[in-house]
Amino acid sequence: MYLYLNSEVCQTILDSQKLGCFISKITMKAAKDIPVIMPTKDEQEYSLQAQILTHIERRSYQIKGDVESRVLAYVKALYKNFDKKPEKVEDILEMELLGTLKVHSTNQLQEMLHDDWKELNDCFRVGAYKATLILAGSILEAVLIDWLSEIKGHDYFSEDYMVTDRNGRQKRADLIDYINEIKYIERPHWIDEANKAHEIRKKRNLVHAKLGINSDEINEETCRMVIDYLRDVIKTRGVEEQ
Repeated sequence: MYLYLNSEVCQTILDSQKLGCFISKITMKAAKDIPVIMPTKDEQEYSLQAQILTHIERRSYQIKGDVESRVLAYVKALYKNFDKKPEKVEDILEMELLGTLKVHSTNQLQEMLHDDWKELNDCFRVGAYKATLILAGSILEAVLIDWLSEIKGHDYFSEDYMVTDRNGRQKRADLIDYINEIKYIERPHWIDEANKAHEIRKKRNLVHAKLGINSDEINEETCRMVIDYLRDVIKTRGVEEQ
């Protein structure tokens, strides 16, 4: 539980349940409904990880500079040779698709997409549908930012992509802007995919309290539709025929 509550999967689920703009909070009911993903690793491995992480946190105030780097390097080296379990066949968004995705930016993006991809499958599997929609939007946005970076010859992960709003003012691009930019550049053959991308964006926005509080759309059926649309959009980004 210690490792799980500090994992990115659980933090994503918690973020999707929070209420309040200035002071975030989570209701007791929402906390009780948080799904717990069953462990997949050997119990002894989890125990050792928890001991190391707890020790590092308790002593973190004493760890400085190169010492901290050596400790973190040691922890990474300790686990790098652990066997990885194969991905489950019931993944809603197949991991094989990621291997055929054209990625323009660094290997770090590939790793990030792999983590989000896996977390999406984990969240869907346990019925964390809000988190599933958030992660679907995150994957879509990362793919489109990478695509636009290739087209424009800039790294829009490290610098903001600016657009002009309806009032003629410059603003930092949001997901809707990335979709519209790719739609314009790749016209006319990306029209259907752009419409699907917008549907993904709209369903992701349901997780916000004002939109989702009275909505019954955040369910398995919606998530399956969103992931089907996400799969179609991804296939336009350099996926080779198998």
